Amino acid sequence: MNIQTLDRRAGQRRSEQMDSTALAYFQVAAESGSIRGASQVLHVSASAISRQITRLESQLGVPLFERLAHGLALTSAGELLLFHVRRTTRELQSAQREIRDLAGQQSGHVRIVIVESAARALLVPAMDSFWRDHPHVKVSLHVAGNSQVLEMIEQGEADIGVAFNVPAQSEQYVYETAHLNLGAVMAANHPLASADRLRIRDLVDYPIFLPDRSLMLHKAVSEVDGEWPLKVHLVTNSIAAMSLLASCSLGVALKTRLGLSDEMESGKLAFVRLHDRRLSVQRLTLLVQHRLPFPVLATRIGQALRSVNEA
Repeated sequence: MNIQTLDRRAGQRRSEQMDSTALAYFQVAAESGSIRGASQVLHVSASAISRQITRLESQLGVPLFERLAHGLALTSAGELLLFHVRRTTRELQSAQREIRDLAGQQSGHVRIVIVESAARALLVPAMDSFWRDHPHVKVSLHVAGNSQVLEMIEQGEADIGVAFNVPAQSEQYVYETAHLNLGAVMAANHPLASADRLRIRDLVDYPIFLPDRSLMLHKAVSEVDGEWPLKVHLVTNSIAAMSLLASCSLGVALKTRLGLSDEMESGKLAFVRLHDRRLSVQRLTLLVQHRLPFPVLATRIGQALRSVNEA
């Protein structure tokens, strides 16, 4: 085999490898929805980005985008490539974090997405303990509705998530689960505050605050709401708003006691458990990615989760 043949085969192998710059330009263009948008993000000329994407499409033998009047739309091949590019990027970032840890550099970044009530109840004890041992770790915290928590975990956009009633298809991420009872939350001086237990029919004479569909609690209470003529005065995605209005004697909020410890200890709020066979116990679940940076943080949040378990 002569030198020319070796050079030709090496050139063929290089041509089969996708260029990292082209892949980066492709990802930003896909996420921006246009070449112009990618140019503004990357500070690279639109023509240079277009050339890289065209070269990538030629190499793969399929179009990655549909060129529309208002921008770009991914083809099926483009969606598949974007999925793998994002996964590869996450794996490289994970490798960088692990290498830094091996070198003894206790710094890094952890992304948490969590439902509001869990953020109020779990984060202070967990983060206080974690930051004492890892003071240089940056945490990105996103408070979201239940469905968005699950979506961000499944898409790899968060390292740790906390959500209610995780469906079976997300069980691969489950790290720890606590069980919580649904109840009526009201001002401590409310006429029902001294009751040992309540049923939905006991609430029909009072203004009711319900979670909206972005919160998993909505599913648990919507069935009984149809049977008993509840006076629903508020539907909101904010647990804090429900609790605040309840503490001002403006109505009764239906939720778990999660995140209410301060208000209950100070005598502002009372929690009375609801007993109704259609109101299932709520499962609050800690979700983690398999290659989690600083897994000790999941351990600390798991300990806080176990402390609120009512099973």
